[in-house]
Amino acid sequence: MSLNPPDYAPNPHVAYCKIWINGTEITTIGERPQRLMGFSYAMIGNTGGNRVNFTLFDEKWVELEQLLATANDMMVDFQFGYTTGRMSEKYTAKIFSYKPTFLINGMQLLLEGISPGFAETNKDKKSQDRQQPRNFPGCMGKDEADIHEIVEFIAKENDWDTDIEECEPVYNNDDLNKSGKVKMHFTQPAGQRDIQFIMEQLSPWAQSKKNKDTDYKVFFEDPKNGSKSKLHFHPPKLKNLGKDTYVFMQDKMSEVIQFTPEIVDAINLKLGGGVSGANVIDQQTGEYESIFSCNTNTPEKTILGGQFVAASDPDKEKYSTTIIEPWRDKTMAYISTRNRYQQMFNSRIAGELIILGNPKLQLHETCQVYVVLPDGKFHYTSGIYYKMSCVHELNGGRFTTTIALIRSGHEKIQSAVGVGEVISMEVGPPAPAE
Repeated sequence: MSLNPPDYAPNPHVAYCKIWINGTEITTIGERPQRLMGFSYAMIGNTGGNRVNFTLFDEKWVELEQLLATANDMMVDFQFGYTTGRMSEKYTAKIFSYKPTFLINGMQLLLEGISPGFAETNKDKKSQDRQQPRNFPGCMGKDEADIHEIVEFIAKENDWDTDIEECEPVYNNDDLNKSGKVKMHFTQPAGQRDIQFIMEQLSPWAQSKKNKDTDYKVFFEDPKNGSKSKLHFHPPKLKNLGKDTYVFMQDKMSEVIQFTPEIVDAINLKLGGGVSGANVIDQQTGEYESIFSCNTNTPEKTILGGQFVAASDPDKEKYSTTIIEPWRDKTMAYISTRNRYQQMFNSRIAGELIILGNPKLQLHETCQVYVVLPDGKFHYTSGIYYKMSCVHELNGGRFTTTIALIRSGHEKIQSAVGVGEVISMEVGPPAPAE
């Protein structure tokens, strides 16, 4: 895709970041940038909060430090982009540390911030001071709660906005006095932080009721334009397939600066390739049974990719591996094989894409990456990738965005196809297996 000057403004238009403390803008006078020496904003998108760093220069030595000391809850607002062209939304971050460096002509101040919601969970006195384990749904006044209901309850308790996908009920049969399916009971240990409980004890068991996806992501989205912190609890969202397209070729100017694919087939083989298995021992009969997780869509899963559909028939797969330790609970055995298989599923081709800074970039979507060889054909690492995280960096008026990508079973671009054919083709996940 060729450059679009209104979006990617060349010099003398520069990248910059506006920062507000208690409503006072500290990095521009009129429209002229001042004080900002460096900026980075890491949108994590998984297991945590977004991180932001500001490097500022204060020629009056302590003016910024004193202003920061008066900030409500150490909160700052920021917006980044170009002096002309696109700008990001206005975000809010909570400053958790600052480091002054005294120079002859002033002070350099490094501020480090994090998503407000995640920052609050790191010093969550309410949960840390809880003296007794918390039972769900004991605190909710209903029968055994499903995982998404527990997460919703905790989010409401902490006044977070949410993006939560409904989960399948989880059953176990640990109680030998009961027969049939028994819903699993979740308990939050005394003193355990709420976010830690969600990440460590709920997320591994979560499976989407809508499409059976696993690998639930847990992270905070920074407040935008005065909104609340938003907790995300859902699998990767594969919506808007092919919305963003990045083309890298020798004789065409584009926003792509660099693309570095990481081929990790060796990891895939080490993990076992196409099947994950575990042994389970029946507590009542003492008999052993094997539990498997694999993918029904493509026989040679490790090579071809394809939409993930969990299955229990390993016969059509190329490789297999077995977790040696026997489980005493069938549900736990299945969860362990499924999560291990998910690692294999995600361990094919990762990549890092560096582009001219795009402050409007969205995570949780897929994009098309085309590496066009001199003969007009595509390199085999071209394809549809999932955007896992990104880092926006401003330095000396230069703005770049580095995107972490993974090809997580999406449709693969054939390297022998011409440019015109591929760009005009219909893209999307393959149809589910019959």
